Amino acid sequence: MERQVPVIVVHRLMWPRSDCRADVMEVLREAIHESHSADGIVVHEAAADLIEPGRVLVIEVYDSPGDYRYYSETGHIAAMLRRLVPLVDGIDNVVLDVASYWTESN
Repeated sequence: MERQVPVIVVHRLMWPRSDCRADVMEVLREAIHESHSADGIVVHEAAADLIEPGRVLVIEVYDSPGDYRYYSETGHIAAMLRRLVPLVDGIDNVVLDVASYWTESN
């Protein structure tokens, strides 16, 4: 089966100023473009309208929607995001949640 490129899913976005949203999305797009291993950003429906005080950006990475296999370049994406996202005013931390998405190998 052909392996699909990963999608970065923004699962929860919280930041102190609502005007940070566009900046954060631009940084994520740049990270994806530079990583050469992800083809899009999907904002989780539950997070679409979540703009409230906080300083945490939680991101899930997987191969494709509905296909939760760990992707070998996840570490590269994580490093890219950790370097870029803190440059956005108001964002302190980046957490990539991949541990929950290992597929049974048997």
